[in-house]
Amino acid sequence: MIYLLILIYLLLLSYHFDYKKRCGNRRFHYLIALVALICVAGFRYRIGIDTIRYQMTYQDIPTLNSLSLSVFSEQKSDPLYLLLASFCRSISDKFWVLQMAQAILVNTIFFRFFRENTQKYFTAILLYYLLLYISDMTETMRESCAIAMLLMSWKYYKKDKTLMQLLFFVLAFLFHSSAIILILIAIPILLKLDKKIVFSKPIFMVSLLILALSSVIQIVFGDNVELIAFTNRISDKIELYQEKEMFSNRINIFGLLTSVILYWFIPYVCAKSLRGEKDSYKLEFFLVCEMFFAALAFPIFIFYRYINYLMPFVILAISKALSQKKVSILDFASFQSSDLVIWLLFFLPYITVQTNLMLNPEWEHGPKKYSRYYPYSSIFTEEKDNDRENIFIQYIYMSN
Repeated sequence: MIYLLILIYLLLLSYHFDYKKRCGNRRFHYLIALVALICVAGFRYRIGIDTIRYQMTYQDIPTLNSLSLSVFSEQKSDPLYLLLASFCRSISDKFWVLQMAQAILVNTIFFRFFRENTQKYFTAILLYYLLLYISDMTETMRESCAIAMLLMSWKYYKKDKTLMQLLFFVLAFLFHSSAIILILIAIPILLKLDKKIVFSKPIFMVSLLILALSSVIQIVFGDNVELIAFTNRISDKIELYQEKEMFSNRINIFGLLTSVILYWFIPYVCAKSLRGEKDSYKLEFFLVCEMFFAALAFPIFIFYRYINYLMPFVILAISKALSQKKVSILDFASFQSSDLVIWLLFFLPYITVQTNLMLNPEWEHGPKKYSRYYPYSSIFTEEKDNDRENIFIQYIYMSN
């Protein structure tokens, strides 16, 4: 019920402030929405497979007084996340303190990123809640901190402060090793090529070439490609199995259509409509990078995690496109940006696929996938859900 209440609240905020363009108490409701999302994530109890895993190992995290260079090596964990966990462990042995710290860090940065970069930031927050929130809070806790660092780098990118931008790229990597992929974004920026990497026929041809090459790599090397995913730890293996399960639901025709619409078509439509804005090529460059990552992920599922790094920029592009009078699909076709029916049609395949995914069992005759997150349980009741616990045990068994 709590998930539905927040969804209805965010829908009303988006309609009232962004669609109807009313201004009264805008800041107040922004803060209420932020606090609500922080509290739901911070006070959750054993929701998400990643959450349960971290909760079980939390007592092994040393306090700040016990930290040393050898500890970072022994823990085999990402340095900044270990430092954050150690800080929280110094405050309390209760795992919810780390949950709360991560929820505050990530949600505050996401909210601020949207508020500073789009007029329709309630719509952006709504899309964040629908597309990323549950996963970022419960299944990819370390990675979501890394994504937050990437978002922090955006204001420096807009000001052409490349050194500061790259510093936040490094911070992202120190939160989660998967952020090594940001090298592929940093190189064109350093070479001043980002202005040329925008949606065009040659770029689409490159993305198709990437798709073809990655398909060949997957066929030739098979599951050995997983080695690039840093699977030397059980924790990474569990993440890998979850990603494989999620992406396996996208390999049918309808799933592929959904991926093309969400990761290719919508970014292209938004970028094309925003080209009149100052420095619009910078956002378009990130959208093209997201399309390239998606091309890699279609055949090689481990790259699915890298799409997460750039999805906030897709959300930003959608919300900014809504601020335009018209949204161009092709040179000869456009629609009113306020036409919610058109936008709903764009997202209908994604909604259908995600609903089907959540209603599918984890394995034959096993719990439904939505059991990872529903029913909601808080630290105030500490109720365990048997289906959720069984899913966690199954992933532990698979990773050994």
